[in-house]
Order: sequence, then structure tokens, then C-alpha cells
Amino acid sequence: MTKGTTKKPHDIGPWTMIRDVLLSAMAKGQLPVLGAMFLFGLMVWKMPQEEVGKLVFRIEERLEQRQLLGYLISVIAICGWYVTARGQRRVIAGELKRLSNERNALQAKAIGDKNVESSKS
Repeated sequence: MTKGTTKKPHDIGPWTMIRDVLLSAMAKGQLPVLGAMFLFGLMVWKMPQEEVGKLVFRIEERLEQRQLLGYLISVIAICGWYVTARGQRRVIAGELKRLSNERNALQAKAIGDKNVESSKS
């Protein structure tokens, strides 16, 4: 940095937000979904306005004719999987915490009054 300018650690701009969203998506395994949504949005953005209206009506028509039923069912299944996986993570985290507390209590009982440093930093 040049002399006389200071950058605050809480300065957040659009590039910081984009970086954080991308890092979070990569950490959670959602980057392909984010990429597909971005590409679809870009394609719709670049289409002429009249074509976007036609696209929406074409999708609605195919949904009424049940031609896109498989896609709709797959989206519903993916949403159900997400909710189930989130619930399972919560249950497993609770069980791990319970086991950790039980282990710590048994270790404290076995060691007695000896002071042992924690492995946490």
C-alpha cells in the first residue's frame, strides 16, 4: 500500500463477495450447480426480449404436455435429497458431540486430578 492509505479489514466489495460465494460453493460441492445457473442466466440475458417470452411460454407448454415431467421430478428429488442430507448432518454432528463429551468424561475419570493439556489450539 502507498503511504498514507489504509485498508480496513472489513472493506467488502463486489469482488470480495464473488470470491466468498465461489469459495463457499467449492467447499460445499455446489460449484457445478452454480456454474449451470450462471450459464443459463447468461444465455437468457443475451437473448432478445421477444425470444425470452417465447422461451417461457414454450417451457410452460411442455410442462402442461408432461414432456418435462422427468426434469421436474429430478428437481424435486434433488431438493428432497438436500433436505435429508442436511438433517442427517445435524443428527450425526449431535451424536459426535455426545460421544466426545462421553469420552472426555471417561478420560477425566480415568486420569483423576492430573492436569492434561487440551489438544485444541
